[in-house]
Amino acid sequence: MDDSNSNSVSIQLTNSSSSVITLLLEPWAEEIQIPRGKTFTIEGHGDQQGVLCFEHTDAGTIVYGWASSTVTIFDENGVVWDAYAPVPPLPKGASMQSFTKDIFGRKTNPRDVRRKD
Repeated sequence: MDDSNSNSVSIQLTNSSSSVITLLLEPWAEEIQIPRGKTFTIEGHGDQQGVLCFEHTDAGTIVYGWASSTVTIFDENGVVWDAYAPVPPLPKGASMQSFTKDIFGRKTNPRDVRRKD
């Protein structure tokens, strides 16, 4: 596979707090719990240039993908979570973060807008 036109980003997130951190993954509407003392690697890959955006709220830390990206979360044992679909195209000039907030009425807590299954 030719990766010359792909964009990849990788960061490590360590929970050094005294409690569990909730990682909210957008636009997939998924939640991952990061236990105290654990380090997770967050990787984003996409056909378009982009960055992972992070936002810390009372509900947890939100990770936003970019158009065309998928995100994979790893711990020391391997894959913890893998995006089941890439982020769809976004309106010109919009980030996933701004688009999500526009769609859901500028809520900063994604739990306020989750589907009830």
